[in-house]
Amino acid sequence: IYHHGSVTDKYWNDGKIEELRDRLKAVRQTGAQAGLGTHLPEVVDHAESNGWDVDFYMTCVYRIVTSSTFAADSREQMLARVSKVSKPCLIFKVYAASRNCGSPEARLDALKVAFRYAKPTDAVVIGMFPKYQEQVRENCRLVTQAITQT
Repeated sequence: IYHHGSVTDKYWNDGKIEELRDRLKAVRQTGAQAGLGTHLPEVVDHAESNGWDVDFYMTCVYRIVTSSTFAADSREQMLARVSKVSKPCLIFKVYAASRNCGSPEARLDALKVAFRYAKPTDAVVIGMFPKYQEQVRENCRLVTQAITQT
């Protein structure tokens, strides 16, 4: 179970990030692994430097600027954190919710970047909407290609 990233980010922006510790303790008390989701690399830094009891991070590679725009420079910032933390990370929004990846080549490049930073214990999470095209098969092909070329 992980604490949702948008809510985590609101706590961070409101200066109330420490309040999340009780929520994560409640998750831990269920016997489940406790995770922390965020779009902000600073949140990962804070949790790590303060010894938070989390098992994994859900790390969005794009900082949300508005509901329709992502900060382009945030991908490398978050992926740098992913590569440094010892805990597993689930790396998501690698395609920027389809905003920056309109071709198979662009999606392959995005996957290569993610896998370049990912540790062996990490996972790359790819959202799909296969209503208009066969995305499952295509993403399997692109992931295999990205792993072999990275």
